[in-house]
Amino acid sequence: MITMELPDELRWIGPLFVILYCILWIGKGPILLYLLFILPILLLFLLPLYFIGTGIVVIVLYKLKLHRFTIAIILLCVFSSGFFFTPIHIPYIDAYLPIPASSYVSAMIFTPFILIPMIPWLSLGHYHPFFTISIILLYTLTAITCYIFHLVSERRMNYVKAMLAFVIILVVWTYTSFPLSIAFANMLITPIPLGPLVALNILPWTRVSEMPPELF
Repeated sequence: MITMELPDELRWIGPLFVILYCILWIGKGPILLYLLFILPILLLFLLPLYFIGTGIVVIVLYKLKLHRFTIAIILLCVFSSGFFFTPIHIPYIDAYLPIPASSYVSAMIFTPFILIPMIPWLSLGHYHPFFTISIILLYTLTAITCYIFHLVSERRMNYVKAMLAFVIILVVWTYTSFPLSIAFANMLITPIPLGPLVALNILPWTRVSEMPPELF
């Protein structure tokens, strides 16, 4: 396996982001793991359209002959990256007042995979403007992450530039939770940029094509 040289002064950046996000995610409990990894698999088998669409995507990725790390990043970005929603439960005290709506809402997650059925509704403007903007950003950041990692795997982008791009993606992904918080005032929004986070940390071990090493 051909690996890329990593400057010593940059080795701490990837692990630092891992530590920061682990601290952010640790309090969410096992429900977060279920929504990230188990729910997509269940949806694939329970909903035929999801299953057919995913099958087509896998075939296309295979035909493109992408490096296996690139395919892994694509799958992580599409299936297990997004935003985790936790309801803010309002105490119910007065027996004569209606029960707050947040009391009926459970934790949920929005990923590019899960949000596919909402795309036609977004184009028709049936959702809060900040929600629409956030989802557009989510798909844009997902596409950029996959494309940059593909460029790196083909030795068409310098490692340091790619690392800087992933850091910017992580920061923008995190701050995208603020407009979502406006659209969902009764929910606590947690960013889950798993795809870019993994991409940032596995860059040094990425298999690259046999091209001149001048870029590195």
